[in-house]
Amino acid sequence: MAMDAAVGEFAGLVHALKARDGKSHEALGRRLSISASTLHRYCPGATIPEEFAMVLALL
Repeated sequence: MAMDAAVGEFAGLVHALKARDGKSHEALGRRLSISASTLHRYCPGATIPEEFAMVLALL
């Protein structure tokens, strides 16, 4: 899988998790110990986490 496709898939999954929980970026960011703006950048794939622990926290 190409990096762009992987980033897009990750972004889609983060967006789906956020929608499923029905929480704001701020509320979900607090739960994950990240800022709302960071989470906001993850949803469209503008950036991705540098640490795998962040990905596990989303699960």
